[in-house]
Amino acid sequence: MKWGRTTAAAGAGYLLGSVPIGVIVGRLAAGVDVRKYGSRVSGATNVLRAAGPAAAAATFGLDSAKGYMAARIGERIGGDQGGVVAAVAAALGHSWPLWAQFKGGRSVLTCWGSLIAMDRNAAAAAAVAGAGTVAATRYVSVGALTGVSVALPRVVSLACRGVRIALIALDGELAVPCTRNPLQRGRTPLRGEVSSGQPRPPGR
Repeated sequence: MKWGRTTAAAGAGYLLGSVPIGVIVGRLAAGVDVRKYGSRVSGATNVLRAAGPAAAAATFGLDSAKGYMAARIGERIGGDQGGVVAAVAAALGHSWPLWAQFKGGRSVLTCWGSLIAMDRNAAAAAAVAGAGTVAATRYVSVGALTGVSVALPRVVSLACRGVRIALIALDGELAVPCTRNPLQRGRTPLRGEVSSGQPRPPGR
C-alpha cells in the first residue's frame, strides 16, 4: 500500500477521534465542561458524574461509534493496514483532541469501537469481561483494564498484521526501480543473449 494512503488514513482517524464527544454532550446536556469535574477527562464515566446518565449513555454510544467509523474509513482508504492506522490515530485523537485544547479522555470506548469494526468476537469478549468486572468490583477503571487485557492479544495481532503489510508494501515499492534497472544482475545477460541471437538454455 502506498504511504500516501497510510498518511491519509491516519489523518482521517485522528481528526475523527479529535471530536470531543464528552465535552460537547456535557455542555449541551448540563452546560458544563466535564473536564472540570471528577477525573477531569471527557469519558463517559466522568460525563455520568458531571451531566447525568442520559448524557453518559450518549457519550458511550458516540465515542464507540467514533472508533468504529475511524476504522471503517481507514479500511476504505488503505485496506487492512489503513484500518489499523486509523484506529490508532483515532485513539490518539480522543486522548489529545485537536478541537479541545488537546485535553481528552482515555480512549477506552474509541478503541473498543474500532475493535468492533475489525474483530467483533474480540470486542464482544472484551465487553463481557469488562462488564462482569465492573459488576463485581463496582469500579469502571478496573473493568476497563480487564476488557483491555482480554482484547490485547487480538489488538497486538492486528497491529502486527498492519506492520507486516506495510513492510511488504515498502519492499514492493523499493523493488520496482530495481527491476527497471538495466544493470540489475541476472537480467543483463538475458537481454544480451536475446539481442545477440544466442540460444537460451533450457528453462530460461
